[in-house]
Amino acid sequence: MITIFSRFALRRPRAAKCGAWFRPVIILVSATLAGILVLCDITSPLRPVLTLWFLCVCPGMALVGLMRVDEPFAEVTLIIALSLALDTITAGTMLYAGWWSPPWTLIILLVVSVGGAGAQLMIARPCER
Repeated sequence: MITIFSRFALRRPRAAKCGAWFRPVIILVSATLAGILVLCDITSPLRPVLTLWFLCVCPGMALVGLMRVDEPFAEVTLIIALSLALDTITAGTMLYAGWWSPPWTLIILLVVSVGGAGAQLMIARPCER
């Protein structure tokens, strides 16, 4: 059964696309902004929006980008679900261990996100033209 989204799956593999650097750049910029705003305790109206964006999207985007998911809808669903799962696992583990600290939870998620973005950049192939 061919769906609307499967037309996108018939194109080149994700790693061979010319825009393979686009997602890692989004992750790195989002991680930098969220890290600066939260860890430097900068009060801004953008702080909750950027932090929520980072927590709900970036950790999952960093790891789902390493998978070969062909369906865009499934990919977006996995990104959000994996991000929320990583947030919950990190915070829950730190809480049960008695090391609860929101800044350290954010630092762990920043490391996971930046590591995943770096891995995506390492496996990206040059653009085929």
